Formats: sequence, structure tokens, C-alpha cells
Amino acid sequence: MTDTMKILGQSTPSASTATTLYTVPTSTKTVVSHLTVCNTNAPGTGALVRVWFAVNGAGDDAKQRIYSDYYLDGSETLVTPGATLGAGDLIRIQSDTANVAFQAFGDELT
Repeated sequence: MTDTMKILGQSTPSASTATTLYTVPTSTKTVVSHLTVCNTNAPGTGALVRVWFAVNGAGDDAKQRIYSDYYLDGSETLVTPGATLGAGDLIRIQSDTANVAFQAFGDELT
């Protein structure tokens, strides 16, 4: 078994656009150590953010969300708990404004 620690994904998606941050490769399991969401706008310029895990690439469903329209003020960073994902699972992200940076860190096991 190969164990590869890495940055799984980084993105600043367009406003109101659901975006795949990371897809677990075929024949791989992934342990997400943490995911950060940073609103790079000025203080007082809030953003509503969403983060969800889609099992085997399933379509958007409220039951997949770990954050749904979470208010994040400008210059604030949210750090999420870890997760375990199987082959084909996705991390999806979204914000109602631009200038929100999402990053996932973890370990791929093949």
C-alpha cells in the first residue's frame, strides 16, 4: 500500500458556482485531515459557504452537506474536521461571493 500525503485541492470558485474541489481516484481511499475555507474579502464583507461530500459522485443532496450557507465574515478562516472518502467520492464547494479560497489536505492510500 502506498501512502501519499498531499494538498488534495485548492480553489477560489466563481460566485454561486458549485465546484468539485477533489475527486478520490480509482482504487484509492483518502483520509482528509482538514479542509479550510478563507474569506479573503475585507472585514464586514461576509460570504455564505457550502461544503459537501458526494458519495461516488452523487448529485447535490442536502444530506451530504457539512456546511450549508454558513456565514463567514471577511478575513475569517473556517477549519473543518477530517473525513474518510472512498474511490469516486467528491468534495464539493460553493460560495455566494468570489474571493473565498478552499483548500483540502490529506492522505491518499493506494
